[in-house]
Amino acid sequence: MIFDYVENYTRYAKGNTAVWEKVFDFIAGLNENSAAGKFDIIGDDVFAFVQHYETLPVEAGKIEAHDQYLDIHVPLSGSERVYFSALEALVLLEDFRPASDDLLFAFDAAKASSFELTPRHFALFLPGEGHMTRIQTGPAPAAIKKAVIKISGNLFYGPK
Repeated sequence: MIFDYVENYTRYAKGNTAVWEKVFDFIAGLNENSAAGKFDIIGDDVFAFVQHYETLPVEAGKIEAHDQYLDIHVPLSGSERVYFSALEALVLLEDFRPASDDLLFAFDAAKASSFELTPRHFALFLPGEGHMTRIQTGPAPAAIKKAVIKISGNLFYGPK
């Protein structure tokens, strides 16, 4: 898991720099007025979802982990709390779901760490890293607009 300012992405952009440049060029073109929807960056290998939603109480969340895709989360407006956890210590709720490339685990606060994700920051999760997003930062749900970029691990690790 990586958490940093968007402008520092080159510190981590190793292996396939052309992909990282396309991803962060796409991110640089986004703002709080960007349209919601799915956007292809490099076909099925790199794509983004721009989403607008209300954050949730922590009790409503589940830890997810992906098998194939890296996730980059970038708030465009609003903020959310993000939790991350080692999967080995968690209870599996739903086995691998190929359509969404994820497994779901029960959230256990005693086995998780968290941070607040705000505009100008990004969080990157590698395949197999447990994370829970969409959690409210205050006493009540709040609106957030966020981009989630999905990058196929094939671009860096080769086919599974």
